[in-house]
Amino acid sequence: MLKSLHRCFIIFLLLLASIAFVCQSCVTQTPIPQYAENITFSTVYTHDDIQAQTSDPIMDSVAEALNSVLSDRNLKVNQISFSGIKPQLDAIRDTERRIQALQASAQGSQFILLTEVDTDFYSPLSGRYRWNVNVHITLYDMVTRQSMSEKYSLPATLMYSHENGDDAIQSVQSEIQREIGSLVDRFMKGRAAQNNSQPPSAAAEAPLARGASPKAEAIYFILIDRFFNAQTDNDFDNDLSDPAGWHGGDIEGIRQKLPYLHEMGITKIWLSPVFTAASQKFFGNAAFHGYWTYDLNSIDKHFGTESDLQKLAEDAKKYDIEIVLDFVVNHVGYGSKLVEEKPDWFHPAKTIEDWNDLKQLTEREVHGLPDLNQDNPEVYQYIMDASQKWLNLPNIAGYRLDAVKHVGLDFWTKFNTTLRSEHPNMMLLGEYFDGDPKKVDEIQKKGKFTHLFDFPLAFALRDVYCENRSLAALVSVVANDRQYENPNQMVTFIDNHDMPRFISLCKNNTNDMSLALKVFLAWRGVPNLYYGTESPLAGEKEPDNRADMNFDQPRFYSLIQHALQMRSKYPVLATGKTAVLEYRPNFAVLGRELNHQQAIIILSRGNQSQSYQLPAGTWLDIDSQQQVSNLIEAEPNQVRILVKNHADTSILNQESRKVTFRVPDDGKTYAITGSCPELGQWNPQDAPKTNGKTPITLTLPPQTVIVYKPVWFEGDTVHWADGDNRELFTEKDSDITVSF
Repeated sequence: MLKSLHRCFIIFLLLLASIAFVCQSCVTQTPIPQYAENITFSTVYTHDDIQAQTSDPIMDSVAEALNSVLSDRNLKVNQISFSGIKPQLDAIRDTERRIQALQASAQGSQFILLTEVDTDFYSPLSGRYRWNVNVHITLYDMVTRQSMSEKYSLPATLMYSHENGDDAIQSVQSEIQREIGSLVDRFMKGRAAQNNSQPPSAAAEAPLARGASPKAEAIYFILIDRFFNAQTDNDFDNDLSDPAGWHGGDIEGIRQKLPYLHEMGITKIWLSPVFTAASQKFFGNAAFHGYWTYDLNSIDKHFGTESDLQKLAEDAKKYDIEIVLDFVVNHVGYGSKLVEEKPDWFHPAKTIEDWNDLKQLTEREVHGLPDLNQDNPEVYQYIMDASQKWLNLPNIAGYRLDAVKHVGLDFWTKFNTTLRSEHPNMMLLGEYFDGDPKKVDEIQKKGKFTHLFDFPLAFALRDVYCENRSLAALVSVVANDRQYENPNQMVTFIDNHDMPRFISLCKNNTNDMSLALKVFLAWRGVPNLYYGTESPLAGEKEPDNRADMNFDQPRFYSLIQHALQMRSKYPVLATGKTAVLEYRPNFAVLGRELNHQQAIIILSRGNQSQSYQLPAGTWLDIDSQQQVSNLIEAEPNQVRILVKNHADTSILNQESRKVTFRVPDDGKTYAITGSCPELGQWNPQDAPKTNGKTPITLTLPPQTVIVYKPVWFEGDTVHWADGDNRELFTEKDSDITVSF
């Protein structure tokens, strides 16, 4: 009997194995696409050391595996010798400029595949070691000059402490292979569609690339209490006669205004802090703005409920609008019970005395607000848990992070890295209030923010269109883009809640404000509109610059709507590379280029018309929809935007310019300081110096405007040359004799 049962059991196992084999043979494996054309990819795989600003080749075994992604698709591979390009990669940190530099080494290839990887150690993890592998893959078509890229971060867990970044890369090799394969297939499918041919039948339907959108991104910032009051049952303490009091705006009010925002062209709503805040007044001011937070885990009763927030997020998604929450981690509000209940959560109650002292900036109170100690594990966990809670709601796209300068950089690195590892597509928008692009870029990279605000551009727009300063103050900002890792992820603005309203600063000159809006909405990056800019709301100081929204015939609504439509229709306006094609007093021409699409932005000030010879071809004026070419006249105080598709010749010049400054040979030490890093970014100590016996000779980027001033030193005292700042357009090599 037992033998019989055993025999039956063996037969049963054999039957199961047979069924499994048959089922496995029935499963259709998605074949790898095979491209029949004779196509060659020149490949470069670089392991970048961000701190040391150097580049090394990826391990041979990893490079071989990544090349196999192409050869498996019947694509030819030409791996460029790393030793020949290392000096260029070390010197150039910007991906677009690296692609340009690699073209000489990629002759004979149709495409360049550049894979840039950097690694950083994150933390020990249960006896193992957690690393982050940051990957940026770019495909470039040498013929059409079109490109496609992916950028993401991969977590890697290693077994041993002696293992390094190379080991981390090797551990995520298969994920990088998949991403390269996916990107190649999407790129080739798009190329086939443009050539009116069919892609390989095995290629899957191409999803949108990470972050891709049918509409150009545009953010709209709302102070909830001041926008629209739709519910009276949460009107606690309302006093409309008090500009510093509660006025009743709520989350439901924003939900009801979604059509208004959708029609304008908005893709993201940034909400002021929604969390429970101080209910009583302090120093005569209510916490209507939300920044005096008490509890990051609950919604303030003045604004509504968690259900209201979820309903807003769900309905916004129907309008293709995402929600960004404002998250305050630096401090709590005046009168918070946490100060008494958990005193070890806070830094000592001291006031910042030296605003150049980093320790004071991050460990002392701003305006007397109790300062959280993010190094305390309990504080960190409280912040992290709260941030994760709200990301579990539908359609929450990320956070605007307040007071970046007043929180330690180590916290931001850890916090942002953790969030991005779990939510790779989220927005982490940092508020780093500084006009120095070098500092802004450093904070973005080290702090792992996806976006930062473009304060240098905001200051320049205000200087030119409200303070009537030279156009050089604005167009010189173009040179900053080479200092940003990705200038298209800078969030641009002309108004915010911490600055005087633009219209007030411009003394109610709506013409100048309309010009500034046109420039701002044609600049690269992600535009951010402060509620009421379209009205325009006025107000120079707090709380006047936080007045109630006025929906009655907003003057600039149509202008903004049209500009955002043009950004979507012509991506070159949103993400194109920028250069200065022409500069003279009261007149500037910016050139923009993105693959086959070009744009020209003509800026004129003063009282006289100026003529300009357009680059060859026919251009479309996006306002008049008229075709223009050859010589055109720019009227005084005008912004004119022209676009062209299917451009054959680049309008951007890549050849650097040599500029020589000659100063007096009188024994003094002189320096030339100014608006670019080569001139110390307005810091005389970092600027190039000479005793006058030899000139200062610099290599500067082409097609840029530099604003500068000579200085001389007397001991520790810096003497600035008299008169206005001086201007230089790097149209050609220059030899300048400096006078004082």
